[in-house]
Amino acid sequence: MTFKVSVAPTTQSIRSVRVHANRAWGVPESPTLLKQATTRVVTAVSGPGAEHAASAYKPGKWDIYALGLTIVIGGQYFCWNAGIAAGLYSYFIAYLLIGTAYIALCCCTAEITGALPFAGGAYGLARCTLGFYPAFMIGCCEALEYMAYVSASTIAFVDLIVDSAPEIQPYRPLLWGLFYLSALVFHIKGGRAFWVFNLVLGVVSLLIVVFYCVGSLPFVSYAKYADVPDMQFVGGFSGFMKALPLAAWFFVGVEALPMASDQIEHAKHIVPIAQVGCIVTLFVTGIFVYFVTAALPPGLAALPAELVPFDNGFTLMLSIPRRAATVLSLPATYATAFGFMWCYGKLIVAMATSKLLPSFLSKSTAVHETPYAALIAGTSVSYALCLVVYWVPSIGQYLFNICMLSGFMSYTGQCIGYISLKHNYRNIKSSEFRSPFGSWGAFYSMCVWLLSTVGIAAYQGNGGVEGFAFLAVVACLTVFYFTYARKRQTFSPQENRVMLVAHVTKFNIKKVAAARHHKQQSTSSASASHHTTGSEASDGRRHSNQKATFGKSMWKRRYTLSLFSSSGVSKASEPAEIAASSLGAKPFRKRRPCQHREAAMKIFTVRPFRRRTEVQPLAPSTVQILPSGGAKPNGPSADNAVKYRHGKVDIFMLGITIVIGGQYFCWNEGINAGVYSFLIGYFIIASAYITLCSCTAEITGALPFAGGSYGLARCTLGFYPAFMVGCSEALEYIAYVSASVISFVDLIVDAAPSLDVYSPLLWALFYVTALLIQIKGGHVFWGFNLGIGIISLLIVVIYCVGSLAFVDFAQYGAHPDLEFVDGFHGFMKALPLAAWFFVGVEALSLSSDQVDQPKKIVPVAQVACAVTLFVSGLVVYFVTASLPPGLASLPTELVPFNRGFRLMFNVSHRVATILSLPATYATAFGFMWCYGKLIVAMATSRLLPKFLSKTTKDSETPYGALLAGSAVSYALCIVSYFVPAIGKNLFRICILFAFMSYTGQCIGYISLKRNYRNIKSSEFQSPFGIAGAAYSMVVWVLAAIAVVAFQDNGGVEVIAFAVTVAALTLFYFGYSRKRQTFSAAENRVMLVAHVTKFNVKKVAAGRRIRVQKSNSNSKRTGGGTETSQTEKGRMTLKSAKSAMQSMTSTAR
Repeated sequence: MTFKVSVAPTTQSIRSVRVHANRAWGVPESPTLLKQATTRVVTAVSGPGAEHAASAYKPGKWDIYALGLTIVIGGQYFCWNAGIAAGLYSYFIAYLLIGTAYIALCCCTAEITGALPFAGGAYGLARCTLGFYPAFMIGCCEALEYMAYVSASTIAFVDLIVDSAPEIQPYRPLLWGLFYLSALVFHIKGGRAFWVFNLVLGVVSLLIVVFYCVGSLPFVSYAKYADVPDMQFVGGFSGFMKALPLAAWFFVGVEALPMASDQIEHAKHIVPIAQVGCIVTLFVTGIFVYFVTAALPPGLAALPAELVPFDNGFTLMLSIPRRAATVLSLPATYATAFGFMWCYGKLIVAMATSKLLPSFLSKSTAVHETPYAALIAGTSVSYALCLVVYWVPSIGQYLFNICMLSGFMSYTGQCIGYISLKHNYRNIKSSEFRSPFGSWGAFYSMCVWLLSTVGIAAYQGNGGVEGFAFLAVVACLTVFYFTYARKRQTFSPQENRVMLVAHVTKFNIKKVAAARHHKQQSTSSASASHHTTGSEASDGRRHSNQKATFGKSMWKRRYTLSLFSSSGVSKASEPAEIAASSLGAKPFRKRRPCQHREAAMKIFTVRPFRRRTEVQPLAPSTVQILPSGGAKPNGPSADNAVKYRHGKVDIFMLGITIVIGGQYFCWNEGINAGVYSFLIGYFIIASAYITLCSCTAEITGALPFAGGSYGLARCTLGFYPAFMVGCSEALEYIAYVSASVISFVDLIVDAAPSLDVYSPLLWALFYVTALLIQIKGGHVFWGFNLGIGIISLLIVVIYCVGSLAFVDFAQYGAHPDLEFVDGFHGFMKALPLAAWFFVGVEALSLSSDQVDQPKKIVPVAQVACAVTLFVSGLVVYFVTASLPPGLASLPTELVPFNRGFRLMFNVSHRVATILSLPATYATAFGFMWCYGKLIVAMATSRLLPKFLSKTTKDSETPYGALLAGSAVSYALCIVSYFVPAIGKNLFRICILFAFMSYTGQCIGYISLKRNYRNIKSSEFQSPFGIAGAAYSMVVWVLAAIAVVAFQDNGGVEVIAFAVTVAALTLFYFGYSRKRQTFSAAENRVMLVAHVTKFNVKKVAAGRRIRVQKSNSNSKRTGGGTETSQTEKGRMTLKSAKSAMQSMTSTAR
């Protein structure tokens, strides 16, 4: 007898297990075996510790709420006041930013806990959403945050004791040790003792805060002590950024409450409510503490340097000396260090149980399962940090920033994980709590954490000590991961129990993605069997048959998924293998008889499930998860969850990412032609780009080909011209990345001149960082793209709006001698420079294969992006021209935005330059995506070497094309380094290739409209039509002439362009011509155009044959006799039949 175990999949934990007899396998019935199997299933569901769960102390909402207060509230007693040095209002803005970011983060983690109550910290979800190495780094960052914070809090706690009793100062290390010992006693004891002590600490700490705020009100005078004109905004933006991380003292640690999920009976209900209630309480008390403390004597000037800011209120309320008042701040300071010890104990034991850390750290007590080994190890590291501070006091002032740098990295990972959970794991939902802010709240929170990270790394004025320390720790952890943890890591029993749904979903996603990749490869190999001939129609039918066969067979395959017990755990040497090999991903062929009963409940066969999941044993040692019924599943792994799918906003922001950087730099050189002359050039180029984007949007609406302009050009212009158009477009993107990277590093050097000698290294660092995100692909790429695009656009908006107060066009912009400079020659010389505002927006059609509805989404996003860029560019142009010191110096400025930022924020030139870095990075990053997409498309069509078509398995990222394009782009940077003349003209070389490509696209559009009238876009029609394409083409030809003949530089651009064209021509006729074929994407998208072209050619050929035969018959029968006329009629009829036969064969 065998068993069928049905488990109803809910968003909560598994509630019930039903065991049914199944006689299909012919095994004798055995009540004993039935009982054993039932027991094993219940044990696997319940997890470790279930046998004594009833006797253990089970905390409730108030315990978790008090735990949050215990962890966090001490941060409102000390150290936060140092941020007042940035100014009362400047620091309050920082408080609101950090406070709202924590609220959004806690709502996200609360929703995650409501769906997946995993008590191991952020790394559990990150293993599903980001991967195993990033998850390891997130877990370690979170643990280091907690240990460093305990060190900082312990030092502060002993400093308060020393402030009350100065004579014990020499015994500080001993006092630190006594604190750790006293706290460890309660932690290791665990159970009721821990939770009662935690409740007392939390309540006492909160009551002291309330007592302080209420009791100090009679002494508060905001107008006298807080409203100081010189202490409102101190140090401008630099002061704000320096103080921003300090606002985290009010909240740090509240995100850790979900780690109590394994100690609560109803974690999905209790933890979210307690966590959200706790963060709201902390936000309110923080505001009261902030303003009450600021409004007490002696005032703001002395507040940043005070060790115990609460002493100002207690001394006035109770009329006691400061030493006695300091004693009242001791409970909360003790509490916060005590609470964070609980945090790192929970996190370290969870990671050790997953074998990410040495297994001895997973040891726990028998009664309350207290992780004593993790607590002792974390405490040892924390105490060691205290001793380092004792011997090297300068480290102490950086300890909190190092702690928060780790924290901000962990928070960013949690936000990304939440966004991924919402978008890619939609079957996993929280039934108890929903974040009211959703994905946008997580994205906002992530932006604040990144901004805070920049505040620590670049604005502390200490040489970047925190950054170097953090990088050193990351390097050590990376070495540890790849030498130790990578080969040993596995899933803990708790991960198997809680995160099963997420891992099964990810498993299904990967399997469907692999299947699709296999389908595309088979399609490509089928299309490669014929080169560019006229047989596309039959191949299209063959591909459709393959697709139908594949679609039927795809859902019949079964895969096994290993769930581990603590005694038998699979291991994998590669991170990618953990999801496949450690999850036991392998094709299931046949059932095997049970050989080891003790291995029961380990192997699961996974199919994407629909509404209910049946768990059936393949044998007594295996269990099979099958979809209910035989229908094709419609779950997240079926179609849309295979890859991160995008909407209009994603594509719109991709266009912003690609282009917006060009509005930050280099365009201002065109002002040399005169403010009005260059403005005319701007309008001409802008209108040409708008019409070009309208044309390409209409083409995408009809033929959403994601391979660039060469695809249509193969139909309309021919194969060699199409090859040249594609290569010109690719070289445009590669050269533009080189120009942008050089500009990006120039901005860095402008902010830090000492880095000038390291320019080639900084270029390489850019390529490495950008390639990591590009090759990772998926939601990581698109999330980063969305973030950096929004940031870049917001900085433009802030610059334009904030600079309006200083704009005076009459004084600075209307210079009589700088309206039209050097006449038509000056206009033509500056005309190509106006393309900085728009170049790259035409590339959005390359995303057509990554969008569910490309015919609808891409055209709308592309046109909207072009219009947005036109408006923002126009405002940037006039605002920049109207700011002091005026037009005369504008063409030579490296960073034109510095004019407005220096006036707005009252910062130095170097600091203002930093604000232009994100967009400069963004535009180079975006163009890397462009040449990656284009090169892989051409390589798939065999126009370029085949190895360039290699892609990753998960996200199908074209890593071969990205690496090759980046290598060429970096080589151009190196050439520019040794031959500066190339660097000065790199943009003009780039834009010359672009103008050639644009011209080809316009010709292709006109040909499509006139010769392929059966191909029409149902979603978008260009309002300018053929006339708009012709106008745009004329502009591109005029701009190309401007590059070739009006730059007065010896024709460097022409020589470079001619040499490149000659080399590409040799490559085409020597390599590509014999190998080229149609890629799978071309067969799928461009088939209609090629068939139409084939028909047109065949009909034209038939007409020529008919005319030739008719003419020859006329000459042979020229006599006018009756016989000759009869013969002529016969031959005419014959030629007509020949033409009809030709047309019939063409139709076939």
